[in-house]
Amino acid sequence: MKTPIPLALLLITPLLTGAAWGHGGMYRGPSPSIPPSGGPIPPGSGGPGQVGPASGGGGGGPVTGPVAGYGGARKRVVTSYTDWATWWRMNKHPYLNLRARLGSLHGVTGIGRDGVRLDGAAAESPRPSFDEIEGSVLPVLRRLLREDDADIVDSAVLALARVTPADRADVVREDIVRTLASDHRSVRQSAILALGVLGSPDSAPLLLDILHDRPAGREALGLRQEVDEVLRAFAAIALGYLSAPDAVESVRGLADEADDSDVDLRAGSILALGLFGRDQYDIVPFLLDGLDDKRMPELVQAQIPIAVARLGDAARPLVADLLKLATARRTRNMVRQSCVVALGRLAAPEDAEVVDGLLDLAEKANDEPTRNFAFIALGEIGARAAADGRHEELLREITRTTLTNLVRPKKRSNLPWAATACALVARALPADHELRETLTKRLFKAWEKTSNPDRRAALAIGLGLAESVEHGDAFLSELKRSKNRDENGVLAEALGLMRHEASRPVLKELLDGERDVDYRIRLATGLGLMGDVEVSRLLTDELADADSLGDTAAIAKALGNVGDRSAILPLLKLAQTRDRPGLARGFACVALGLIGEKTLLPWNARVTTGSNYLAAFYAQSEIMDIL
Repeated sequence: MKTPIPLALLLITPLLTGAAWGHGGMYRGPSPSIPPSGGPIPPGSGGPGQVGPASGGGGGGPVTGPVAGYGGARKRVVTSYTDWATWWRMNKHPYLNLRARLGSLHGVTGIGRDGVRLDGAAAESPRPSFDEIEGSVLPVLRRLLREDDADIVDSAVLALARVTPADRADVVREDIVRTLASDHRSVRQSAILALGVLGSPDSAPLLLDILHDRPAGREALGLRQEVDEVLRAFAAIALGYLSAPDAVESVRGLADEADDSDVDLRAGSILALGLFGRDQYDIVPFLLDGLDDKRMPELVQAQIPIAVARLGDAARPLVADLLKLATARRTRNMVRQSCVVALGRLAAPEDAEVVDGLLDLAEKANDEPTRNFAFIALGEIGARAAADGRHEELLREITRTTLTNLVRPKKRSNLPWAATACALVARALPADHELRETLTKRLFKAWEKTSNPDRRAALAIGLGLAESVEHGDAFLSELKRSKNRDENGVLAEALGLMRHEASRPVLKELLDGERDVDYRIRLATGLGLMGDVEVSRLLTDELADADSLGDTAAIAKALGNVGDRSAILPLLKLAQTRDRPGLARGFACVALGLIGEKTLLPWNARVTTGSNYLAAFYAQSEIMDIL
């Protein structure tokens, strides 16, 4: 198990050396310790500075070294937990939306909820059907659950859940239940989560037994002593994934009654309430009471606005309360940050007071993350206004502030966030809209002028989000000229986002034989964003010849991201090859889960997207950090 570090374990996959990874496959890799951790660290689950396996039975999942910035493990650079790159890694999945790019959605166009673009993909998808998964992948994953290596088992059990539709849960549910009693703590956690991700209502009674520390729950986990608060928090979150109506009252009760010292249990229960569904009107008054409770621990209360936002229309009446708390002088920082995030998700263009409040916070808040999140919230509201075409004056008001902070930022740290806000608005505008052209030109000019890596990355990704293909040639020229793999990896993603076809052969040439782990994944992601499945065949050939754990892990992750069914057989072979390291075999299971994922977005995007990752508690940070 990994040390309870929120946010930092990012999409970059570094060389495999150092601090612990854990359940569900590979972690993204730890960066500097991010306060607060909230609550006790469970025995054997790691801690600051712990290196190596951390599960109670000696497992703990794939291992990685410190990640930072855009350099992966090569540079060991330490970046701030408030940097833009961290926000992007936590929120990128709806925007990358690789599954839709590769034909998972047929003939659907537009921008859906949470910013997911529906692309009218080709009718023939390279993604496998469940019938294919059931015949080839499930039998292997089920056998791997009998292995002794936690790296393999905790990857396999979550992969089973993420590829199996809820209406076919009976095929694997008992296998997952048996895995609960593993000697490895990380495997127990993965199995609890897997029951939620699987989506079968039949799992609710057992998860409730674990949540309430009943004898049946202890027996299922193979425990003689009480079930600790972290495992119970995982059970609450799993129940949220199930959206089991009968569990709402139990979870709400624990969120209200748990002792303040049980941070994970109380915070996990609140997080779970936000996952129960967008029509849970009965939850809203309870969450409103929590917003008014000044005695509640800050980290626990900071979960409430995020849970509110995830309830959607049911929570719209709380917009005024969130705004009041966001702008009040005495509001604690983590709570204020969460309120700002929630307003970006919930507020409508008609909510003029919200926009005014966010504009003020974006430029004047003393707390840097509050300013950062306010710019993102303005971009999200502006995107909704741009999409419906009825709020030109509001768009001008928002873009006046964001463009000012793009060209002449009042604080230098504002620029990446203002750039992202501009990009979100431009992305939602019609291609021929005058304001869209203005925004993309300003983004590109700022990219040309700055040399700061964080700002340059935000500007490049922003142009990618805006699908500003007219600037793709300049990105491609820079990619050919530059020897900086960190920046080139960002450019590869941006070129993929804008579908710059002329860059496709260049990206393939760079990928062929490239040994840098992080760079390889970014190049493959760029090609995947263009819908290029030929990269799978290239990576599959390399997988057979990989001679290091780092190469194997990178190739497996890249294959999972691209998602082509042709990668299944070589990954199955790797997962079953006993003379390969358990870590490598675990990565193969992760990749199989990515390829066969039953949902449009990765399973944990429900927790990472739209979160206040700066207020993550232990169990939440574990979920955020699983690939």
